Amino acid sequence: MDTELTIAKVVKAARASRWLDVAAIRDRISNQRERDILGITVEQIFLADQDYETGARVMFIMKGVSDREVEERIRPFTLFKTGVRPKNPNESPETVAREFLFRIIAQGNHPESWPDIVANSGAECRNANLLSNITYGLRSNLNKVGADSDRLFDAAYQYPIRVEGDDIQGYLARIKASIDCEIGVIKQGDQYKVLLTGRNLQDYGLLALKFLEDGKPELAIRWIDWILRGLPDGVVLDPETGHPVKRFWSASRKKTTETIRTAIEMLLVSAEWTPQRSQFLHEALDAEKSAFKRQWILKCILMNDRLKGPELESELKFCFERFPDSALAKMRWATYQASLGNIEPLRDQIQQIVNPNDLNRIQLSDKLDYYQRNYAELLDKRIARWGPFSV
Repeated sequence: MDTELTIAKVVKAARASRWLDVAAIRDRISNQRERDILGITVEQIFLADQDYETGARVMFIMKGVSDREVEERIRPFTLFKTGVRPKNPNESPETVAREFLFRIIAQGNHPESWPDIVANSGAECRNANLLSNITYGLRSNLNKVGADSDRLFDAAYQYPIRVEGDDIQGYLARIKASIDCEIGVIKQGDQYKVLLTGRNLQDYGLLALKFLEDGKPELAIRWIDWILRGLPDGVVLDPETGHPVKRFWSASRKKTTETIRTAIEMLLVSAEWTPQRSQFLHEALDAEKSAFKRQWILKCILMNDRLKGPELESELKFCFERFPDSALAKMRWATYQASLGNIEPLRDQIQQIVNPNDLNRIQLSDKLDYYQRNYAELLDKRIARWGPFSV
């Protein structure tokens, strides 16, 4: 086979959309490996011209898939728009958001490696995880056709990005995809950088707190609104549903300094517990008259799954003194006891939930299964780790 001549024939046929001719050339090649090499080679020629659909179609025809399957596989490539990757991705909120999306498509979820475009690159980011999941299929398809990084940037252009905000308050970039995803952008010096959410949206909450402490409550309110926009609302008459911070914020008609600070501290304590944060929320809970709001503050305190040892003991003592029958506190107490090797309280809690399909029962049962498998080791560590425990 004259390789160069065959490549030229396939390219000519593909440019004229003569797909039966392309298939005929394929059928004259008996070795599937040679067919694949030919398909990838021709596909790269079209990629260089940013003609993604034609390149992908040739490659899949060379693989011998059915006409129907070819149409299904090339569908993502028909959506591609072409763009020019800016030399300075930090020049605007939209360009840095687009560069962030491009790197997720090209490299996966690794913002810790991108300090040039990410302000807090070492932080966790729930939205980066979401974007990585949304673009997984696209990334997989592009990898199959061997797209290089320059061409991968065009993939980011199939997702519209809408930006709101300004240099003082920061920006929120909404990426329109199968599931809309929002990422923060702030200005550092003369550069725009993505602001990752942090664990449980902690870094967004810290920015809102800074605005409040700087005497700019209206900007703190804006960030809280942005933070809570994507969290579950819950059912109005059921305080157990929805995100507790969003429920608290929605129920607080007057956005006073105290209300703003309480909402921020509720958000932050679920990510990182501190004695000062705990004391503030204790006082806020005791001063609050609404029973629902008191429950939501309590829930945020106990949501932090990293809270252990004497700090957790202190919080549980506080909760039981004010809510002796709190199901949430009892479940947290039982789970904590199981982590120390005593699984009986956890088993009792499960038995008290009658409905076998109750989400709490299912989650507690999973934890019981885990602790039962690790009971002996946990029991040995119980006293050594935390000492005697009583509430």
